[in-house]
Amino acid sequence: MKEKLHESHEKVRLISEYTSDLIALTTFTLNPVYTYISPSHARIMGYEPGDLIGKSSLDLVHPEDKKNLMPLLKQYINQKIKRLLTGKEAELSENIQFRVKDKAGRWHYLESTINLVDDELLFISRDITERKQIEDDSRESARFLSNILSSIQDGISILDKDMNILMVNHTMKKWYADAMPLIGKKCHAAYHGRSERCETCPAIHTIVTGEPAAEVIAITGPDGSIAGWQDLYSFPLTDLSTGDFLGIIEYVRDVTSFKKSENDLRESEERFRSLMQAANDALFIVDGKGLIKFWNQKAAELYGYETEDIVGQPFSIVVPKRYQAVHQKWMENFSCSDDTSISGRIVEGIGERKDGSEFCAETSTAVLKQGNEKLLVSIVRDITGRKRMENELQKVEKLESLGILAGGIAHDFNNILSAILGNVSLAKLRVQPEEKLYAYLNNAETACARARDLTQQLLTFAKGGAPVKKASSISQILRETTGFALRGSNVRCDFQVAEDLWAAEVDQGQICQVIHNLVINADQAMPEGGALKVRAENILVNGQQNIPLPEGKYISVALSDQGIGIPKEYIAKIFDPFFTTKKKGSGLGLASSYSILTKHGGHITAASEPGAGSTFTFYLPACAETIEHKEVAGEVNSDGKGRILVMDDEDIIRDMAQELLRGMGYEVELVGDGVEALNRYQEARASGVPVDAVIMDLTIPGGMGGEEAIQKLLAIDPEARAIVSSGYSNNPIMADYKKYGFSGVLAKPYKITELSAVLQSVMNGDGK
Repeated sequence: MKEKLHESHEKVRLISEYTSDLIALTTFTLNPVYTYISPSHARIMGYEPGDLIGKSSLDLVHPEDKKNLMPLLKQYINQKIKRLLTGKEAELSENIQFRVKDKAGRWHYLESTINLVDDELLFISRDITERKQIEDDSRESARFLSNILSSIQDGISILDKDMNILMVNHTMKKWYADAMPLIGKKCHAAYHGRSERCETCPAIHTIVTGEPAAEVIAITGPDGSIAGWQDLYSFPLTDLSTGDFLGIIEYVRDVTSFKKSENDLRESEERFRSLMQAANDALFIVDGKGLIKFWNQKAAELYGYETEDIVGQPFSIVVPKRYQAVHQKWMENFSCSDDTSISGRIVEGIGERKDGSEFCAETSTAVLKQGNEKLLVSIVRDITGRKRMENELQKVEKLESLGILAGGIAHDFNNILSAILGNVSLAKLRVQPEEKLYAYLNNAETACARARDLTQQLLTFAKGGAPVKKASSISQILRETTGFALRGSNVRCDFQVAEDLWAAEVDQGQICQVIHNLVINADQAMPEGGALKVRAENILVNGQQNIPLPEGKYISVALSDQGIGIPKEYIAKIFDPFFTTKKKGSGLGLASSYSILTKHGGHITAASEPGAGSTFTFYLPACAETIEHKEVAGEVNSDGKGRILVMDDEDIIRDMAQELLRGMGYEVELVGDGVEALNRYQEARASGVPVDAVIMDLTIPGGMGGEEAIQKLLAIDPEARAIVSSGYSNNPIMADYKKYGFSGVLAKPYKITELSAVLQSVMNGDGK
């Protein structure tokens, strides 16, 4: 008997040690205390017997789950008392799920059988944490899928292999549930009121082939009439693990409104044809193969063809011979591409009639899609009369518009360039000179300066703009401007520049313009390439040379090309305005160069031999100042101190100036006109924090500009320091700013280095 009992205890021990379940004994009290735990507690929960024996088991239970355990414990105690009183030996047991904390602080879901054994509670528990997580994930996925299906505005059904409805979304219920229950019904009966399958149903195709299918189907009313249209798609539903076909997912979209639009479109085609026939412009409709499908009566009259000669013919029949190659390439791209970017384009060109005569044509095009067919609509207008009138008007208005163009566009263009050039300058401050990006920014800065100079070409000639001079290195200007003008050219430049070349007091932009004009002329004179010799030297004019200049020191710059030369009869006329032998020339380049050099107290001459090239030589008065060659990027002052007031009517200019000045360390205030500037200046003086310098825009449309504001400002504060800034660089105030009370001048567009230098000079009192 003892041996059998021993064997029984041994079996219990072995089961307890090797089972994956958690086995525990506790006291039979309202606060059970552990008396035994199986070794599996260590593997699963991390607890050794010493961690739990003698401690309350409820300490490990989740607070919310204790609420479920406490009534059960009370029930067991009541049953135990009842058994003692009645002498019944019935055992008690209960299954329950609750959460228990492991030694690492993680919560585990346990599914436990609780038994009353003698005077102790026996807990046999299984860790179901993973199962609970899967169940929770499944429920969440089901809720997520249900929300998605409910939010889709199109109808969705899930059918089995026999086309019985298993599930529908909210939209399908809304469409059909009022008529009859849907779940369990055949789809053709529930949706179409048919006893047999629909012949064109894509679901049948999916059942047979296992492939997706689609079809537009008509919805008929009780009387057999078409009540609407649906776009129906079917997709196979398969078992992801086995690939077995399980059923069908049907996706339904109501396209009744689209079908109605198609019908309305067909009904309007005849009205459209009538309108096209009545149009006063020639109109063509061309198909994707490039064949004319339709043209109107005006087209027949304009091109001189009969309708039967044109319809069905290639569109190229009405394209001028000179455009045939371009047209052929364009039609090939139109035929094989979905690009519709040409729609709405209006192009002026030449049209050609059947008899070979030409007319000026304005053509607009549009690409349309009609079903699966792509169409080109081309509208051609005869603008021969309009172009003739325009040419005559241009001749009359040419001289009148020159002055307006010079002033207005130059000012506005310089404002735009100011913002561009300022932001480029800001970008350069954040890039190291050795970086490649720094070279790109330098190029952009140089290009902005050249763009500024282009506005001067017309401005100086039309208005005789006064140059804003400063001592400059002619050698540096020569090399930079020539390199820029010949970029990408097959002409090389040979420099012969004196090392001790004097400086000259010049408007750098205007002199760059002169050099640029001369270099471009030389480049165009050598279309096959060649060498341009640039020679610069110091000379003394003493009356012995045949040069119409006062005696004194001058710089002589000669540019010699190897081009075709200039005929002798043209030499005397080349500096006249609008004289040119070029097909695309304006005749202003040499004329404006002559005007600029004259304003600088200089002169220009030309010498040429036909077939042997040409030489242009210009002279500039020298000055005694020495020009230091240094990197512009290192000249920006970043330690500026003081308060700067900026007055400009352009938001973009004010914002750009603010960024530049703050980057230099200055405090900045912005105003839009002279009245506001004067008020702000007085307020600042009264507050004890006065303005140190004012940058004033010379011209404020509809408001007080710098010319009026400076006088009022000096009346308030005779020591006020103001800088005049304008895109009208030909204004006399810009050339002689001190005469009008300004301390400095800043021509738009300006670089950050120019702004920094002018401010430092003014703040140091150099301008007074």
